[in-house]
Amino acid sequence: MPGLRQCWRLVYAGKGLSLDLHTSSDYEAVHACDVATASGAHAFVALCRRADAVLSSCDMEVARLAVDAGRPTALYDPLSWFYRQMPAVCGEVELYLCQNFLGVKERLAADPARRAVVVPPLVPSLPSMPRRGTLVNLGGLRHPFTDDAACAAYGRAMVAAVHGSRSAAPLSIFTSGRVAAQLADVGATTVPPPQARAELARAEQAFLTPGLGNLYDAAALAGRTFFTPPFADSQGQQLQLLRREGLMPPALDWHEILDIEPIDYWGPQPQVMAAIGRAVAALGSSPAAQSRLGAEVCARVAAGPAEQPLRGLLERFGADDGRQVAQSINQRLAGHSVPHAISGEPTWGHTTTP
Repeated sequence: MPGLRQCWRLVYAGKGLSLDLHTSSDYEAVHACDVATASGAHAFVALCRRADAVLSSCDMEVARLAVDAGRPTALYDPLSWFYRQMPAVCGEVELYLCQNFLGVKERLAADPARRAVVVPPLVPSLPSMPRRGTLVNLGGLRHPFTDDAACAAYGRAMVAAVHGSRSAAPLSIFTSGRVAAQLADVGATTVPPPQARAELARAEQAFLTPGLGNLYDAAALAGRTFFTPPFADSQGQQLQLLRREGLMPPALDWHEILDIEPIDYWGPQPQVMAAIGRAVAALGSSPAAQSRLGAEVCARVAAGPAEQPLRGLLERFGADDGRQVAQSINQRLAGHSVPHAISGEPTWGHTTTP
């Protein structure tokens, strides 16, 4: 992030896909650390006590451990709009950075966090280039109520549907390493976020999971955009908020391809996630559902608008290449001894990325 490395010596701690994507980054050290285990939490607390400050991206558990260890902590959170009740640690960190989105300021006004700062979305700036081909970015493609095999079957069905729509060639397919290994025969691979964004910026059209990161990346970089069915309750809610505001690109929902009632994405989270898990498994195992998926994708490609309605998000909330976030962190935490910070980030499954 611009502005942090000039002021801090950075150490990274994380696990899973997030760890894989950071091992080659410019950190003084990288630590494999799973705070969901007792040994991992103990190791992370030991790292915290050697640091002058901790930055947690999206991970409440990491922030809690850092605060309890007595470390000045900044927490970056793109999901402030989503919580039914604000997690207690949001009001205990030294700096709570809330990425702006529909409903964020209203949410904070109703349940104010002690040191909250609303910041524009983190959006890369890339030069314009000629567009060609199609990107299918399935994100982490992990779900707590189903297994990797079912997620891979779903991914295979989605890729087949895009192929069947005669979308522009060549076709690039990105997802997490564990699922990509099962989809290697269709060309799936795992790439770092900067490479995925570069591909998005030059693709003629893109099929994306509707996580908040993808929403903002598409707003800044994408041509024609199509959203795949939600993989989490937050994703379903985001799409409904976009539709309400007139910012919705073409999107698919589970009841359009399966014989089920529309999922209430605002219901109790365990029930919603279980319903999505059943839908993922059903699509991967049903030729009839896969045929309907193909027909729905073809219809959206044929009718989808050439303009990008998501641009309205950036017109409303602005964009930050990381400098504003870094400035807020430096200003709030600069008084805490010699700058030596740990950056802790969770796996894709924890972020629900959004």
